[in-house]
Amino acid sequence: MISMSIDGPERGTVKIDGEHVNVFRQSLQRRHFPEQAIDSIISNGFEILSQCPNSSSPDGTHSVGIMIGKVQSGKTSNFIGLTALALDNEYNVVVILGGTKGNLVTQNKVRIEEYLVKDREKPNPLVIAIGAKRENPDSFNVNSEFLNDQARFKKKVVLVVLKRANNIEVVSQALKSYNPENGPVLIIDDEGDEASLNTNAFKKINKAFSSTYESIVNLIESPCKSAFITVTATPQANFLIRNGDRLSPEFGVLVQPGDGYCGLSVFHGTNMDRYYREISDRDSEIMEDLTSGFPESFRRAFAMFFVGAAIRNYRGDADKHAMLIHTSSSKDSHTKVANAVKTLFENWKDLVSMEEESIPDDSYQKLDILFREAYSDLKTTSNNAPNFEELKPYIWSAFKRCNRKILICNGDVDDSNLQQYYNLNIFVGGNKLQRGITIDGLSITYMTRRAQKKTTVDTTEQRARWLGYRRKHLDVCRVFTTKQIANDYASILEHEDEFWNHISQWLNEGYGFKEIPRIMVLASNKLNFTRTNVARSEKLDEFDWIIQNVVVLDQKQSEENVRLANDYCEKKHTDYVNWGTIKHYVAYDLPFMQVISELLNRLNLPETEGFTHKGLNILKTLLNYSGEQVLCDVFWVRKDKPQARSIDEKTENKIKALMSGSSEVYPGDKGFVGEVGNYRNVKVQIHYLRPKKSDNSIEYPVTTAVAIRFPACVLESFEEQHIHIRAGDLDGN
Repeated sequence: MISMSIDGPERGTVKIDGEHVNVFRQSLQRRHFPEQAIDSIISNGFEILSQCPNSSSPDGTHSVGIMIGKVQSGKTSNFIGLTALALDNEYNVVVILGGTKGNLVTQNKVRIEEYLVKDREKPNPLVIAIGAKRENPDSFNVNSEFLNDQARFKKKVVLVVLKRANNIEVVSQALKSYNPENGPVLIIDDEGDEASLNTNAFKKINKAFSSTYESIVNLIESPCKSAFITVTATPQANFLIRNGDRLSPEFGVLVQPGDGYCGLSVFHGTNMDRYYREISDRDSEIMEDLTSGFPESFRRAFAMFFVGAAIRNYRGDADKHAMLIHTSSSKDSHTKVANAVKTLFENWKDLVSMEEESIPDDSYQKLDILFREAYSDLKTTSNNAPNFEELKPYIWSAFKRCNRKILICNGDVDDSNLQQYYNLNIFVGGNKLQRGITIDGLSITYMTRRAQKKTTVDTTEQRARWLGYRRKHLDVCRVFTTKQIANDYASILEHEDEFWNHISQWLNEGYGFKEIPRIMVLASNKLNFTRTNVARSEKLDEFDWIIQNVVVLDQKQSEENVRLANDYCEKKHTDYVNWGTIKHYVAYDLPFMQVISELLNRLNLPETEGFTHKGLNILKTLLNYSGEQVLCDVFWVRKDKPQARSIDEKTENKIKALMSGSSEVYPGDKGFVGEVGNYRNVKVQIHYLRPKKSDNSIEYPVTTAVAIRFPACVLESFEEQHIHIRAGDLDGN
């Protein structure tokens, strides 16, 4: 037996060469996965599983993690690999929330069986779909007795569940009486940023939780021990939800794509002109109506589809070749566009047949010009294309090999399974094409659909079906979009690169996922990160003060804070500022990062509201983003004469008002910083105060509170970097 160990809480030995992993490995080998890629998939699963509960974990252990990949990069094989590892390591039941649509549940079930079931006559694991058919969401009688019996029979069970509350509740009820001696339960949430999160997070209504979210929380807590793993390529919402949220990940892993993956950097990076072709606003409008026929840009794209297929066929590549048309979310529009495309296809096919049979037709000359233009375009990226005359027969052959049925994929129709019968396929669709469905051999994309105003990063990136393992035929790939859509993807590329670097750096330094500062970069003003009913961010361009609204009242901690502040004052202060009886000590031009590490990080700070250690981590990261050596002036405010401050009885430890206002003789705690020191410096105030009840019945020991002001030049630096943070993180809300 080969096993690996990682030290730490809830971690133990993970067997990596068990029966199910070996079946999985053999399945990948049959599909010609490189050994390095297989090892990477198993390693990713090990990283996750080693942080999940095991047989020695105490009852009541429920861990939450996240597996982050790239769009169309093979997340399915990674979570099936994780499933195989779990089945070999004391997990007798694995639950997979397999999507919000029945076809995705069926698709996941089939894939899991293909990868994990060696003997279909005596299947182990049993792979059961719940909710694949809407009319019969509980088609298999899954209950605790059944699950306990299977464990007794030494059989493993994988439940693939439609992500809807009623289906999830069926599994929750079965797991409530699941024998804890049968081991922990693994729950994998495929596309875990979709539908799973709490859409009532910012609603002021009686029902605090949305139904699917609540059912998932219940599912996690139903067995005595469980691990819940979100799998997604667009984790913006999962990253931005509050740390106290039940689905906020405690640990995570970044799943790097394998060789041959073509991502945002290929299609929307510095070489985007090789593969991107612009659709004018005029052509976009024509596509919405089609009464005057297809616009020129669509005809170019359609011609490239057939010429690209011909180039691939000429060089002996007969693999799948597809075109995607995504112009609307309207189902009626999909039917209309599909019918029009079929008519155009039949028209061109007839013209090609006549030309092949040497029957003259003037209309073919116009089509021939389109083919030649497409050939010239594709030849700019294809170095081994033949001359056009040699290619002609292959273009004509492409029409014969193409599926005459235009495949529609939307909420009412899903023709995606029909692509298996033809090598050339044309897809038309809407929302259903955004997640889960794989378009084999996608080469030409024609997309005009975009929200009129703001849209979200996660939804927009999921629409990029042209991303994936396309290196083999990248030279004949083209993406036709509007200029605004192209700008969206350029902004998302910058965001994704920064995001992955940020996550990777903190994980590599040994921090937990919740400790990573929720900071992201996004230049576009026409994009939000995710749905604002689930999670929110704010751009750092208008805040100035960060004020500690909550203080520690514990005597020992208060005395320690005062001691630390006094010692630092003795070492650093060089001056005093006075207004009558009001006296502050001051130190000028100290490196702000140094002050954070030498003083602020050592103070006892609240963990929930006001200025917290989490806020300090965010500040340090922001300063690293700015790339500047930021200086600060430090003020010890009323060090010799701490001022009384009332505590709000409704909110424990909250100060009613930390900062003193202005008067005839004093510009106020906020006002004096503009008169003292360098105006370009950050201003750090260490306030000395005597907290007390409003009725003076209790007076607490002298303690400290922190206030920080950022000058315009620092804020401008954050603005130039397009930095956003999770809403409320700096002020602790």
